[in-house]
Order: sequence, then structure tokens, then C-alpha cells
Amino acid sequence: MSRAPPMTPPPSPTAPTPCGGKDSNQGDFFIGVGIALVGSTIIPAGMNLQRYAHLRIAESRSSRSVVCHPLWLLGLLIFGLGNGADALALSFAPQSVITPVDGWSLVANLGTAHILLNEVVNSRTLVCSLTIVLGILFVVLPASQSSDCDNDDLTRLLWRWSRPPFIVFAIFHLLLLLVVSRIVLVLERRMNRNARLLRNSCSSSTTVSCDGAAMTAAQAAHLLSEAGEQTGPMLLRPRERQMLRLGYPLLIGLLASWTVLLLKGSGEVFKTATSGDGEDLLRWKTYIFPFGLVLTLPTQLLFINKALRHFEALYVVPALQCFWSTSSIVMGGIFFQEFDHYKPWELACFCCGCALCVLGLYILSTSSEGEASFYRSGELLVENGREQCLLRASHMRRAASERQTDAMARIPASEEQREPNYIAGR
Repeated sequence: MSRAPPMTPPPSPTAPTPCGGKDSNQGDFFIGVGIALVGSTIIPAGMNLQRYAHLRIAESRSSRSVVCHPLWLLGLLIFGLGNGADALALSFAPQSVITPVDGWSLVANLGTAHILLNEVVNSRTLVCSLTIVLGILFVVLPASQSSDCDNDDLTRLLWRWSRPPFIVFAIFHLLLLLVVSRIVLVLERRMNRNARLLRNSCSSSTTVSCDGAAMTAAQAAHLLSEAGEQTGPMLLRPRERQMLRLGYPLLIGLLASWTVLLLKGSGEVFKTATSGDGEDLLRWKTYIFPFGLVLTLPTQLLFINKALRHFEALYVVPALQCFWSTSSIVMGGIFFQEFDHYKPWELACFCCGCALCVLGLYILSTSSEGEASFYRSGELLVENGREQCLLRASHMRRAASERQTDAMARIPASEEQREPNYIAGR
């Protein structure tokens, strides 16, 4: 039997030229970098405005939906404009160049989070953010050296999707995405269940013991109302809270890597189609990329708002940038075959960058424990809340029995009636 011929790529509409080389379009390259800088500056502002809207609603104790708040809508608009700028930048410069430029959003986030949310930017947070930025630069440096500025038409993009290495990576990536989303959803349901238990406990007039001190249910409810939007994570155990705190950025980063790839694919297809005869615009396969964006973008936005509602922006944005950058570089490297040309020093540089990102993220995740005492009080409240229903039922039965005994003692009875009671009591 003759062996099947290996898969060969279809011809590219333009000959590949190294980015920044003598034959490349320097004007498009710098236009893409400039647009990406603008987008990475305004995206943190939009995210912090959305978190500010969540905090304002929590402080006012209003039942108004956050999607109707003007500040949230303004933040959504700014966030959308920033992502639109990133999508436009991907049409002018390669993905491996736009990704490190987006690392500027970490620096912009330090300023916007401090100005809008009054979050404290201490030296530890600053060092961790800069460590993550350095790690991102190490990750993308090899990619920027080996990337090409060629334009892929629809036929070549579909061939890239059907390559076995990318299919294996896509299956692994989607499985990881499903596992992380499952963990996050389970923790959210557990959070809501604990909230119901605690509300039932606080509806009683019984006392709740917190850290050895007596606390009435009204005081416990007041503590929860003062907690605002951080009530949710407080209702989880420490390990569960850390898992949720890490799960949100990881899930968003995995979704964002697909969003970037689909945006890049959509831009390349429409760019080559409009510059040619436009025949690709009449093929249904062209619209696979925009359809994928319809699925990933709203889901990504949903979990971004959940993360900002429950956790501080000085943690969410760097963690999101770390996971998204690493995942996007790996996905783009496999999809566009950038790893095929890696030299040993480039591979070592990539691994070093991943290690720096993980180190900065780990230190950052353990540094924002300013609410530790509040969380400890909340954990005691939750544990008491879980047991309070059973304790309340026991107390009610005991109180009913005591009231019945007192009532029986007040009933006048003859000596003949008292004697059997005395004997029964003895």
C-alpha cells in the first residue's frame, strides 16, 4: 500500500515576509502597535468603571439591576471600544506583537484602580505586576522573532484549523475550559446555597457566636450588608474562595484566547476578501469566525463582571492578563506554526517567561488579604449559619417543652391529681 501524501499548505495570497523586515509594511506595523496601546489603556478603565458601578449599587442597598446603571453602561462602552481597538490592531500587526503591547494594560490598571476604586497600590502589588509584565515580554519575545506578516485567505486558514497538532491542542484547551467552568459554576452554586442558609439564620432573633463573642442576628445581617458585593466569596471556605478567585481569571483568559484567534481569523478573511474579488464573502465558511465570536464574547463579558463584582481589580486584571497572554501565545504559536522555527534559546526564553508569570501571579494572589479578619468573621458566621437551623429547631423544642411544663405547673389540681404527676416526675 502506498502511503498517503503529507498535508501541504495551500499557497498564501502573498509571500510571507518577516515582521519589521525590509520588505514588510512598516506603516501598518506601527499603526497596529499604536492602536493596541490605545486599546490596552482604556480597557482597564472600562473594567474598573463596571466594578465601581457594582460597589455603588451595593452601598445603596438597591435592588436595581447593574445593567441599568449609567456607570456600568459607560464602562461597558469603554471596554467594548478597547476590545474593538485590539481587534483592529490585529489586522495591522501579528498577534505575537499585539499581545506584549496589551501588557501595558497592567500599568494602566494600577492608576485607574487607585483613582476610581481607591484600591491601595502597595509595593508588593507593583512588583508583582511588573514581574508579570516582564514574564509576558519573555513569553512573546521568541514569537515576535519568528512571526511573519503574511495574509491568510479563507482556504489557508481552514487548512490551519485542520492540522493535527492544532486539533490536539484545541481538544485539550476546550477540555480544560470545560473543567474550569464546571468548577466555577459549582462554587457559585455553593456560594448561593450558603447565602440562603445564612439569611435563614439571620432571620431569627437568636444570637450567633462569632470568635467567642455573642452577636445578634441583626448585627450579623448588618455585617453582611456592610460587606456589599464581597459577601459572596466570604461565604466560601478559604480554599474554595482561593479556587474561585483563581478560576475566574483563568476561565476568562481561556475564553479570551479563542476570542483573539477568531478576531484575527475574521480580520484576515475580510481583509483578503475585500482586497481581491470578494468571492470569499459569498462562502458560508467565512462566517464561522464571526459566529464563534458571538459565543465567546458575551460569555467572556459575563464572567469578567462576576470577577469584578466579587474581587478587587488589582488582582483580576493582572491575573487575567497573565492567563490570556500565555494561552494566546501558545494557541497562536501552534495555529500559525511559529513554534516550528523556535531555537533552543527561544524555547528557554518562553519557559522562563511562563515561570515569571506564575511567580508574579502566586505572590499577587497571596498579597490581597486586607479583608482577612473580615473573612474569618464571615467564615464563623457561615459555619454558625449552617448549624443554626438545627440548633434553632432544638431550642424551639426545648422552649416549647419548658413552656408546657410551666403551664402545667400553674394549673390548680387536687392532691389526687398531683400525686401521679409527682410519681411520674420522679
